[in-house]
Amino acid sequence: MTADRFYITTQSYRHEYETGRDIPTQYGYLIETDFGGAQRLLKIPTPTESPNGERIKTGLRGICLWQGRVYTASWNTIYVIDPASLQVVDSFSHPLMSDLHGLHADTDGLWATSSLIDSVLHFDWQHNFKRALSLSNTRLYPRRYRQPVDLTADYRQRGKVKEGFVSFHANHVSRLDDAHVLITGRGDGQAAGRVLKLDRHTLKFSLWIKGIHGPHDGLFLSNGDFALTETNGATVAIYRPRRWGRPRLLRRLALPEAGEAFWTRGLAEDSAGDLVVGRSVWKGSQRNASVVRLSPTGATVAVHDLELPDYPECRIFQIHPVRG
Repeated sequence: MTADRFYITTQSYRHEYETGRDIPTQYGYLIETDFGGAQRLLKIPTPTESPNGERIKTGLRGICLWQGRVYTASWNTIYVIDPASLQVVDSFSHPLMSDLHGLHADTDGLWATSSLIDSVLHFDWQHNFKRALSLSNTRLYPRRYRQPVDLTADYRQRGKVKEGFVSFHANHVSRLDDAHVLITGRGDGQAAGRVLKLDRHTLKFSLWIKGIHGPHDGLFLSNGDFALTETNGATVAIYRPRRWGRPRLLRRLALPEAGEAFWTRGLAEDSAGDLVVGRSVWKGSQRNASVVRLSPTGATVAVHDLELPDYPECRIFQIHPVRG
């Protein structure tokens, strides 16, 4: 077992079957843990009130590290955290931040997916907004559903008005190379997930992978393969990039059964090369969320419960190694 430490972003809802309501916990936990007993918690308020009566989700979402700082997102705000004190030292928001999902940081600045408006946002390191790609008016959507995003509007207090997913639903953003980032989209359908190859400067994109089963996280592994969590199958899909053509699917790794329904979100790799995968509870469940370690061939190495007594129905959003 490794002594690696990880950051985990979480959300919490308590489902009432009597009324059918989901009651969101009005804060999110950033967890730092080695899964061996050492744990620190940062509690960040994440209010869910909407003037329009729409559903704004609670908790923390995407996470990335850059220049000795931790960046994490709520529905409409990005927080900057000092890892030594595990305290928020800065934060910023923008009118186009609504249902933030993935974050990625590099020398170009900070990239974020804003899923309610299905857009990719780019900020510089002074938190200035640089550009946005609106996906809802592209070929990713059936023509009858296409509509542009009003880049002059403020979407921060807008929320979901129905369950389900739009035609792309941008989830995760990660680095491909100096010229491109990758954008993971869940899609509407069992195998409608895609990964886009996005030019950093022109924001033109091409299809990199398709046919994924509800992808959420995308991660390059130490051996060069690309791994994706699949929320529709409780699996991790492993792809082999190729110099020419699209990456090739190598295998799907299934998470161990837990006796009740669960779903898969959150992905990292430890120093031993094992996958660290989040396993979140289903609504109404009394179980703890857990993190599963899988070997590269899919064998279960360990299962770690997250013990958070004041955080019912804990859902894991993302997992990130504490190391650079």
